[in-house]
Parts: sequence; C-alpha cells; structure tokens
Amino acid sequence: IKLATFSFAALLLASCSDSNSDAPNNNNGEKSIVGKEVVSITNAEELAARVINYNTNFSTRARTRANISEPQVTQLTMPAAPTANGTTVEGNIDKPGDYIVKSNVSIEIGNISNTNIYVTNEGELTITNHYGIGENVNIYVLKGGKLHYQSGNIDYNIYVYGDATFDTNKPNIYISANKGIYIEGDWTTSTDIDNRGNFYIGGNYNGAKFYPGWGSYSTFKGNLTLKNDFKTAGSVYIGKNLKAQNLEFGSEVYIGGNVDISNNKYSTNTESANVYIGGDLKCGDFYNNQGSTTNVQGENGLDLSNKDITINGKVNFAGTFKANTLILAGTTDFYACGIVTKGTFTINSNTARAYVNYIEAPNIYQCADSHIFLANHGYINCTGTYENQNNGVGSITLTGTNASGLFKANKVKYNGINDYDLGNNQRFSTCQLFN
Repeated sequence: IKLATFSFAALLLASCSDSNSDAPNNNNGEKSIVGKEVVSITNAEELAARVINYNTNFSTRARTRANISEPQVTQLTMPAAPTANGTTVEGNIDKPGDYIVKSNVSIEIGNISNTNIYVTNEGELTITNHYGIGENVNIYVLKGGKLHYQSGNIDYNIYVYGDATFDTNKPNIYISANKGIYIEGDWTTSTDIDNRGNFYIGGNYNGAKFYPGWGSYSTFKGNLTLKNDFKTAGSVYIGKNLKAQNLEFGSEVYIGGNVDISNNKYSTNTESANVYIGGDLKCGDFYNNQGSTTNVQGENGLDLSNKDITINGKVNFAGTFKANTLILAGTTDFYACGIVTKGTFTINSNTARAYVNYIEAPNIYQCADSHIFLANHGYINCTGTYENQNNGVGSITLTGTNASGLFKANKVKYNGINDYDLGNNQRFSTCQLFN
C-alpha cells in the first residue's frame, strides 16, 4: 500500500513539460464479494519485479499524437522592384501606357488597362479619383516615393517598396477581387481594410479593423495587431504573433507565434475553419464549431478554470486544458497533454474521443460510444465519482504496446446487464472500465 501510494503521488507531479468501489448490496444489507484466494509473497526480488514506477517522462506528447492536418494557406510574395520607365506624369492619366512620377502631382486615373505607374524617390503622387479601370493596372511606389490614396475601391495593384510611403485619408478601403496592396515593410493605419483580393505586409501591421473576405488571401510576415475584432472568411497567414479583440475564424488560418485576445472570446464559426497556432493562446472563452479544427502548439495550454466549456470538432492543445467544467460533445477529437477541471468532465457522444496523458477531475461522466484514449503511463485521478452509463461500450483505452496506466476514483458508478451469477437468485454486472 505504501509503495502504491507513493507511486501515485509521484505521478501527479508529471507535467506536460515533462511529457507528460462500492461492493453491491444484498437485499439484507450484507455485502457479497467474489474473488480469488490471496497468496502472500515475501520474496523481495519478486515483489520488486511487480512494482511499476509511474514517475517517468512521457515520450509522446499530445502534439505528436494529434492526427490533425495543418491549414492549406497560400502565402503571398512581394515581387522584386521593377525599373521605372515611361512618360513623365504631369496631369491626369486617361490612356494606357507606362508612366513615371518624378514630382508632386495630384491626378485622376480613368479608362485604362495594361498600365504601369512608377513613383520614384523624387515623386509624390496623390490619386483623388479613378474610373473605368481594366485589367493589369499596377502602381509601383519605389524606395523614397510617396503615394497618398484618396480614391474609391482598390481596383488595381499597389506595390510599396523599402521606405516608400503609402497613406490614405479614407476611413475604410475595399480591395476588389484579384487586386491587391503589397507593402514590403511595416504599416500602421487607422483605416479599416475589407480585403476581397490580396493583401501583403512584409513586416508588422498595426490597424483598427481588418476583414479578409471570402476568396481573399492575406499574408503578414510579422505581427498582426488590431484594435478591434478579427473575423475571417479568407485565407490568412501570420508569421509571428496576433493580438486583437474577439476572434471569429471561418477559414484556414496559420499563425506562427502567440495569440493574445486577453479575456475575450476565441471561436470558429464554420465547418471549414482550420486554425494553426504555433505558440500559446490567451483568451477568456473558447468555442470550437463542429467540423472545424483548432491546433495550439504552445506548451502552456489554456487556463479557463472559471468557464464551462463545450467542445465540438477537432481540437489539439500541446499543453494542459483547464476548465470549470468540460463537455466533449458531437463529433469531437480532443487532444491535450492533460485535462484538469474544477467540476465535471463529460464525454457523452458516440463520436466523441479524448486523447490525453492524464485527467484530473472531481467527477467524470461518460456515456454512449465515447472513448478516452490514455497514453502509456498516463493516469486518471477522479476525486469524486466516475460514472459510465454505457458500460462496456464507452470505455478507456490504453494506447501503445503493452501499455499501462493508473485509474483512481473515490467511487465508480456504472450500468450493466447482470452478467455474473452470484447464486441465490442474485446477479452482478461486470464493470468493463478499460477496453
């Protein structure tokens, strides 16, 4: 008993960074116990061979076990800066061709296609209006050049190189489909961006509101920092960190670093959402829509100890997931190094699966054809009642060859089919805890 108690206490110290029975009553109140003859063993070597030490490092973390495909996000690239050539701009441009801006000019652009405009290091271009824009119209703001945008929708491509300047006095900009803004360095703006085409930032982006609409592509090589909510419907790549208010992902999103939305809500709102976070996620609430995927690789996990969380879809946390209560419902594949709850952990669907190194919960409720897959040398510590309402179907499965694990509960409650005959017209239901 002392050895077993010590081993369990040592096991509880294992962290994700390391890895990671009441008898039935007769009618007269007497208890019936069915067992085998007890054999006393006094040989020290034989006793030692029977001891399993659970205080060990987990060789397999949740991140390596999770069968989750990364989002297929298209990364935009910045084309090399071209050489300026063409006619010097002195007034409005209303004919196709190649033009060079060498001075401070304010113009309108109209009825053109197959046109290139180059703003040199001596040039400063203000576009006050445009109309009748056809295909293949490009504006190149070369190093040292300046572009002040005061027109309508972005109906052409704008490329800004090096220390060149791009600004606008408009409160919002709409980027049309198949058109785009490409900025080689950083950009800070108070303008709201509605992207339906292409948007590329080679450095850090600081903005108010950015909405990538359906069919759009957005690439941020550095950090993305927004003052408002971030909602997506298009493909998004963020090389480093994301900071915003509430997050509502409806598309494929790749984030290389950390995500920080303070105490606001993280959510996926479509079945096609697939979000990869290479670092940690910090939020105050978490919702994963059925069919969608969230994959968080930061080893700090997520602490929502004061929140009741219900999860649907596919979710992976390389660290520990903490909640007040946690329900795995619907079609769910939930991967985590560990699950820790203050209240009940529930897994209650025919298609709900949990893949963990350990679970710590006051109460655990399992039903239907749900399954808990416990890593080799993993453990479940239920300080209250473990209840299984579909005993023998919903179960705990140890993963790995010759795997072993530890289960501890104050009380086990389960249903059954009275499959064991005790005699005297009494029957007993077998508890099939492990599969």
